[in-house]
Amino acid sequence: MKRRKHKCFAIMMLLAALLSGGILSAGQGKSGSDRQPLLVSTDWLLHHLHDPSLVVLHITAFKSEYEAEHIPGARLVPWLSVVTPPPQPGSGGLTSELPSVAQLDSVLESVGLSDDSHVVIYGSVVAAARLFWTLQELGFAGPLSILDGGLDAWREEKKPLTSTLPTITRGTFTPLPRPDVVVDAEWLKSHLQTPKTRIVDARLPYYYLGADSGGMARAGHIPGAANIPYTTLTKELSKYRDVKTLQRLFEDAGVRENEQVIAYCHVGQTASVVYVAAQLLGHDVRIYDGSFQDWAKRSELPIEMTVHPSTGKEQSRDDLMG
Repeated sequence: MKRRKHKCFAIMMLLAALLSGGILSAGQGKSGSDRQPLLVSTDWLLHHLHDPSLVVLHITAFKSEYEAEHIPGARLVPWLSVVTPPPQPGSGGLTSELPSVAQLDSVLESVGLSDDSHVVIYGSVVAAARLFWTLQELGFAGPLSILDGGLDAWREEKKPLTSTLPTITRGTFTPLPRPDVVVDAEWLKSHLQTPKTRIVDARLPYYYLGADSGGMARAGHIPGAANIPYTTLTKELSKYRDVKTLQRLFEDAGVRENEQVIAYCHVGQTASVVYVAAQLLGHDVRIYDGSFQDWAKRSELPIEMTVHPSTGKEQSRDDLMG
């Protein structure tokens, strides 16, 4: 279903005013559904908690956390059910990648997700953002939102919690994987110099500069990458910063309006927070799922280092390519 076009100038102006006022929303864009809020507030969720099409997903690595208390009706999505496990030592494999479409389809249908569901995700900032991206990569075309502030904000506002497990009717979901939200090393290598394409490293500056490899095969960052640490994109109670602040953070890193953003991090998880923020700003954004764990182990690929990992001293640019 194509995004509906606004039929009059007044409506367009009203939407522009709402967005500029800090109502954080983004089109579900390339998947083609109607415009829906990317972030929903705790008040919004409480008001819509009993909507028949609503599917609330609680993503966590700790089942006991979910069983102790969760938002009424929320369904558990175990973290390890939507990412690949650590590879066997010496196998050369990657960790925390997208698993097979069949596995994801099975997991999501088991928690009641259908093509016409309105999905609201909560968990840690990183886990919620990663599941959001995963659903977009699978081509989920229904309304898709993140609960801004997650369970922390819900608790802080003393909204209802329960330990009662919901009764779930299996859903019917049709995956239509989207190659336009994910890239691999070969794609990225061929686009290092592409105008209007900006690579964004979501890691902390310590790793970006090369002071520590973070357990990767080499230290440093992908050539030309800007650094927007994922921790700078949220504030108290893990709520995303307002659009104006996010815009400033991106501009300070050299990312301009209408540029395509390619986000990466250590293993493709914290990059998901940059992915969400970039969507809030209207960027065409993709994630390099292999991220630096994949890039660093490919010795033929270049790396920039600003700080030598053993000495902490800055290097000249002549020494940066590895």
